[in-house]
Amino acid sequence: MTARSPLLPGAQKSHSPKTNGGTSEFTIISHGITTSWSGQQLRNDKP
Repeated sequence: MTARSPLLPGAQKSHSPKTNGGTSEFTIISHGITTSWSGQQLRNDKP
């Protein structure tokens, strides 16, 4: 739930100007990359 907290406010900010919308999308993409990266690292750690 903690990870969803920041995503909820970001989606609401979509109504704001394009500047805020772009930031929100960027944050979501960053989170996705971080999650994927963490998963890959864990896989490498455990053969």
